[in-house]
Amino acid sequence: MLPLRRLIRELQRKGFHFSGLIIPLVYYLGLRFSIPGSEKPWLTKETATWIVGIGTGIYLVIEMVRLTDPTANRLFVRLFRVVLRRQEVQGLTGTAYYLYGAFLSMLLFPPIVAIVAMMFLVFGDFAAALVGTSIGRIRIFPPRSLEGSAGCLLACLAVGLPLLWHVKPVWPVAVGLTAAGAVAATVSECLPWRMNDNLTIPLVSGFALRLAAHGFGVTDLTLPW
Repeated sequence: MLPLRRLIRELQRKGFHFSGLIIPLVYYLGLRFSIPGSEKPWLTKETATWIVGIGTGIYLVIEMVRLTDPTANRLFVRLFRVVLRRQEVQGLTGTAYYLYGAFLSMLLFPPIVAIVAMMFLVFGDFAAALVGTSIGRIRIFPPRSLEGSAGCLLACLAVGLPLLWHVKPVWPVAVGLTAAGAVAATVSECLPWRMNDNLTIPLVSGFALRLAAHGFGVTDLTLPW
């Protein structure tokens, strides 16, 4: 496939990928804002985790049905062929891994860590694909490129710093936290392991953020704004 066609196809896929912002945005808004006439937030961590967990389970059941029913799979592929990779035709889609990664992140990490980790995935993975497909030349772990990984790192830094600045508004701490998560997300995106990066990026970067927070002595990981 010609480079321009590859880029257009990748942008179509990653455009759909941005629908993944729904989970961290709704999670943040539900935790941050209260029910009118009450001090209780719209959502709690436990409720949000249950909702995403149930949604993930339902989606996985749908995936199992279409993978075991050729007619259902043909219909699915016809509807979503623009955003499907070749291996997803006969295997789990990236959406399944994203939902599972979001569920585990919400289950294992404080809300702000889970939100930042999911944002790293959405923006970092998009930047890696955009930069790597358009100008990537130096291959590190084919098809990953050094340029794509640099794009991922910069995107994660740009997204993470505003969200983590409030945790402790001191440059070394805020930058250190963000850099730890961003580097972990970038390494997770570029390494040639078999696990889908929609699952590994939020989990690896989330654990890195927790370890960095512990190292900096940060215990109060609250939501911004």
